Amino acid sequence: MYRIERGAEVSPGRWSWVVAGTDLRGVSHQPLLDACRAIKTLDGYTCGQQAAIWREGMVEWDVCCTVEGGAALTVSDGDKRIRFMKWKPFDRKLR
Repeated sequence: MYRIERGAEVSPGRWSWVVAGTDLRGVSHQPLLDACRAIKTLDGYTCGQQAAIWREGMVEWDVCCTVEGGAALTVSDGDKRIRFMKWKPFDRKLR
């Protein structure tokens, strides 16, 4: 299981995160899902492997998913409701 350690809230709704035992780190609104995408680039083969997000000082994880499942999702908070949606890479041509 990959242990993703959620750090401090660095701005409203954005937390720092680190994947224990790796050099992977970032700041995100969705630390578990973004960490799963980063893990996929590191390993290549992640089929069936689990990832979980932990808060400092806690003995149990908060949320757990497969790396593949987490990497494939994003959170949408439009239309006054929150839901999971299929993740799409950012198209730099739209800038």
